[in-house]
Amino acid sequence: MKTSLPECPFYTKGVNNVLFCEGVFTRCRNRTEFLTRKDREESEEAYCRSFYKECPLYHAINEKYE
Repeated sequence: MKTSLPECPFYTKGVNNVLFCEGVFTRCRNRTEFLTRKDREESEEAYCRSFYKECPLYHAINEKYE
């Protein structure tokens, strides 16, 4: 079951089979393309909403703020 809002501070949006989040560089955005929309939704649920601190992208993006 999806929650209403993503918890990850770097999440931007999910569209079809593509997940967007803040990029690792200033003034850029990360685009992760999945094979299917369902794959994107499952990853979004697992990482963007529930356990975002376990997401590899979260750690990479967060480094620019440390």
